[in-house]
Amino acid sequence: MKKKYIILVSIFFCNYLYAQKIPHINKSDQKYIEFLYENEIDFNHNHHSIKKTSKTINEEPVTSIKNKENIPTKENIRMKDKDIKDMVFIERDDFVMGCTSEQGEDCETDEKITQLVKVDAFYISKTEVTVAQYEAFCKETKRKMPSDPDFNPKWKNKDHPIVNVDWNDADAYCKWAGGRLPTESEWEYAARGGKHRQNNLSKYSGTSDDNDITKFANYYDNSGDGTRKVATKLPNQLGIHDMSGNVYEWCSDWYVFNYKKYPIKDGTDKVIRGGSWMDYTTHIRTSYRFRSAPSRKKNYVGFRLCK
Repeated sequence: MKKKYIILVSIFFCNYLYAQKIPHINKSDQKYIEFLYENEIDFNHNHHSIKKTSKTINEEPVTSIKNKENIPTKENIRMKDKDIKDMVFIERDDFVMGCTSEQGEDCETDEKITQLVKVDAFYISKTEVTVAQYEAFCKETKRKMPSDPDFNPKWKNKDHPIVNVDWNDADAYCKWAGGRLPTESEWEYAARGGKHRQNNLSKYSGTSDDNDITKFANYYDNSGDGTRKVATKLPNQLGIHDMSGNVYEWCSDWYVFNYKKYPIKDGTDKVIRGGSWMDYTTHIRTSYRFRSAPSRKKNYVGFRLCK
């Protein structure tokens, strides 16, 4: 009897210690937000509230919500591809995509459908793909260079972003370089500053101050009617340049008006983001959305590499 009593007490004590070591979900924990998202919450930005669905959210140990081995990390992305020169590692997180408060009254209708989005870790290039980089790709793959624009005759400015490339050209380059184009949500997350984002710094990529935007972007007011050398403007909080202005950037996604329906398998237009040298400030905001037929080649559209 005494031996049985000692065993029961020991089991109780071990369970007590185990319980103390496992944190439980609370509303201040990031994992709580992830759990809500996985259970189809509806984020209503206009009322700054999170609405739960009819599903019951049970208090479970954090460790049971997500298999941490499946979460991309800096290390396991590197194991797959070591060629990450001139790229920035973006940590995984959730963020509200679309017309958040700092965007003011400039938002278009397709930005106003805000959504809490989960983004896994990835790499993105610090700059847009340059003429020199694209020339190397064309030389090795025996492709023709695209038509040179008036503002960069004979592609003499090798450190400017490549333009006049369609979506398939951009996709082919990324595959050749061992990467891919960013998704629309990845693009916006990186433009806003990723985990280091702040509302007062994310209307544009790096700032929300209209008086400071010339320091961060090459756009209509300061472009001189053409692209400029990459990375001549200040970077955002992650060290990424030109995500506002210089050239629009192709994304991998097909455009859909309501991006809560992503991903879609087919469409008419591909997403382009970031605004360009010919755009006003309204169109170089981080949440501004635009689109183009994948076969179109424009002197204001380029791309950047993602892995």
